[in-house]
Amino acid sequence: MDVVMGFAAINAALKAVKSIRDIDKDFDKAQFKLVISELTSSLADAKITLIDANEEISDLVLQIKNLKEQWAFGEKLVEKDGYKYYPSDDGGPSGEPFCQVCERNDGKYFQLTRSKGHIEHTCPNCKSVYHHVSSYMSRDYLRAEKKMHAQERE
Repeated sequence: MDVVMGFAAINAALKAVKSIRDIDKDFDKAQFKLVISELTSSLADAKITLIDANEEISDLVLQIKNLKEQWAFGEKLVEKDGYKYYPSDDGGPSGEPFCQVCERNDGKYFQLTRSKGHIEHTCPNCKSVYHHVSSYMSRDYLRAEKKMHAQERE
């Protein structure tokens, strides 16, 4: 049920209330019961419609919040050679790139993972394969990697 139907149900309820006012003092019990039944039904329809509309509004508010967060995340990324990356401390690209297909089609960001060494990258979400994509390692990452290799040799 949509909002228009909810307003129609409320309108029907208001007409039923007007009918109750218009019933003569010497009213017919059957007519009165019929009007009360119509009023109850219209109010129930209106309540259900407004509950549905409230759920739709809540869903839309959540979607807007998620889109704003995705937009803000994308704005923080650094673009290099057509790919987006996390920013490094010096403002350049860092790490593996994000999937262009997921960004373009869904507005979502999934970082590519290396497959087949350094030759291919694959999106963990849509499974798109990218060839010869650059990865950028920050100085901190390179220092940690160098330290790890030094410890392995000991």
